[in-house]
Amino acid sequence: MLLSKTGSPEIIAHILSNCDTFTDVLALTLTCKHVHMIWVENSSTIIHHIAKTTIRCFEDALMAARATEIVIAAYRRGEQPPDPFPIVELGTEFKKPDLVELKAVCNLQHLVRCFEYMFLNPPHGSISADIPNRNDKEGWEVWKDTFYRAAYRSMLVGAVIYKAFNEPFYLAEKEGRTEFVEHCVGPSNQNWEDWLSSITESDIDYLRKFAVYNFDAEDESTIGKWSWNEYKKVFGPLADWLVEDGKIKGVQDKLGQDEPEEVDEVNPEPDEPLQPPYDSAELGVFRDIMLLIATYEHFPNKLTKEYRHDNWKSTESEPLVRKSPRKASVILFGRFCIEEILMPEVVGDVGYLLATQSLAPESAPGSVDILSVIHALQSKSTRPNLHDGRPGPPPIFQFLVYVLRIHFHLKFVPGLFDWWSDSDYAYQVTSGSIFWVTEFTPFVEYSPPVLSYSG
Repeated sequence: MLLSKTGSPEIIAHILSNCDTFTDVLALTLTCKHVHMIWVENSSTIIHHIAKTTIRCFEDALMAARATEIVIAAYRRGEQPPDPFPIVELGTEFKKPDLVELKAVCNLQHLVRCFEYMFLNPPHGSISADIPNRNDKEGWEVWKDTFYRAAYRSMLVGAVIYKAFNEPFYLAEKEGRTEFVEHCVGPSNQNWEDWLSSITESDIDYLRKFAVYNFDAEDESTIGKWSWNEYKKVFGPLADWLVEDGKIKGVQDKLGQDEPEEVDEVNPEPDEPLQPPYDSAELGVFRDIMLLIATYEHFPNKLTKEYRHDNWKSTESEPLVRKSPRKASVILFGRFCIEEILMPEVVGDVGYLLATQSLAPESAPGSVDILSVIHALQSKSTRPNLHDGRPGPPPIFQFLVYVLRIHFHLKFVPGLFDWWSDSDYAYQVTSGSIFWVTEFTPFVEYSPPVLSYSG
């Protein structure tokens, strides 16, 4: 009470900013109107000061929350997200967070905690990934930072390039292409083969007008050159930001500065080409690229559109939707749709799947399953499907292909995505070891891939 009567606004604001938790802030603001008014006038600064010390990877989480809200707000107005996307306006240097954004960040944090719990407690009972030793507290802090930052980066990138993958369906609705939209959405109870047969040549021709759906063309062909020019428009600003941010983080984390392993120059390991000496800045970007791929491998398969109470650990019989769960709105990299994920209040109550629902009505363009459309294009395509004799990068990774080629004159190692159980990709990415051993750089110098047909 003495503080509220004698303390200057500056001193009280400083005290509030140095509280250990937001619960402490709330307790102080309830003491009197004077303190509460100072909180109201300085809330953004106070929130920022406390959040950056109490919420893991807060800056990344806030950027993801803001990017997601920009897309959702545009969707609700019946518009496309802004072009160019205001990436530079997402961080705290541009604007300190408010209470609404803090709530969104806390919901995203809860979602990532659920993903973390599910990763560390798989259905089969054992983890195949390399993780820190049980008692390695410092190692677990590093692992968590990597895992959380990767998750928030997936949400950020998913939101920023949402427009590129959803533009055909938005424009089709505006242009009155109702059959195209109906074909791409499809009824929820339709099986794959029936749905695939409904996709017409006209639908494919329309999709090919958009660069992200015009894949598997020779890089130096007329179509290929057009696609890469379009990629610069849709991917360029985000790629520039990702590279700059990744380089800064790589230098901060001193990546690649461990003692190098001795190499037997006389009898080198077979099939293990020596990697070029990437510096810390480059390794920072490469880490972000591979972690984005890892989030695509690990997060979507933990989601389901079916509301089943046994997805959570519970003996109750009521439907999942009646449990008043927490919710988080996200746009995950690789899914590129606005979805609302439902979570139990207690992270330990999560089971093997989290329920998700599209923000858009089932028959609306916003509910299109982007990955299914891409699979349909691949199934019906008459274009070559092999790169240098091996399966090429999945079309959903075109943004990452662009970053490697344009900024580093690199490409993924041919055959990297030709998955087999003992492959480097399976060990590093599919298992999830990449969240701990992050310096996985499966790249070679860029050259136009030679395209060919399988079979």
